[in-house]
Amino acid sequence: MSTLLSAPLPWGERGEAMRGRPRGRAGRRTSNERHPVGRRGDGNAADRSGFDGRRSDGVPATTFYSAAGRVAVTDEPRAADGGFVAWIEGLPVSGKTTLSRAVAERLRAMGRRVEILDGDEVRRMFSPELGYSRKDREFHARRVSYVARMLSRNGVAVLVAMITPYETSRQAARATVGEGFTEIWLRCPLEVCRQRDSKGLYKTSTPRGGAKVTGIDDPFEEPLNPDLVVDTATGTVEQGTRQILDHLAARGFIPPPADR
Repeated sequence: MSTLLSAPLPWGERGEAMRGRPRGRAGRRTSNERHPVGRRGDGNAADRSGFDGRRSDGVPATTFYSAAGRVAVTDEPRAADGGFVAWIEGLPVSGKTTLSRAVAERLRAMGRRVEILDGDEVRRMFSPELGYSRKDREFHARRVSYVARMLSRNGVAVLVAMITPYETSRQAARATVGEGFTEIWLRCPLEVCRQRDSKGLYKTSTPRGGAKVTGIDDPFEEPLNPDLVVDTATGTVEQGTRQILDHLAARGFIPPPADR
């Protein structure tokens, strides 16, 4: 039986920069771009956490800060179309990508539309300008949570495979997505992750132009209240996949697996 030992994970690759939104005439931002959440001086604009605020018409809104500016998203009711976000977190080489792919395969076999947002892959596309400071990591997590929210609201089963080392980022993602969110922690000791590291990630600090290795150069804060904990130190891929599918069924996100 295969184990999580055989799953090298991508790390810190970078890509081309994103393009910003179109500007108004003469390259200036429009008033809606400058103040999308509320009227200037009304006291309702969201703070930099990006998760509070109301539109000028009084409808609650979530604020997302992108490279192009601030975007307000109305908190309309979720469509009953089966979309959800499973936020799968853990140390590098703990099995996030491996389990996400295994779960995605099973979900597609059920006829579900599925997207995997792998932390390093989406960083290359969404956040090539960001570094690995705490501020930049949290900003990147907010971008990912916003995209995951939009996908799930359109009936997509979203699996986010992302280290997410800070509790503030996890709680912010939960607040952004809302009721269709579940947090899954892949618990695996640092020593075991080191042993499985086929790409030498843990063998040297700051391996790629200042990228900090979580668990060595940068802390991984133990999740305070995950919805599911999967032990990937001793469990197999099949066991972990089964745990996650059973959890998704218990939450009402998918029907109970047919072999149950």
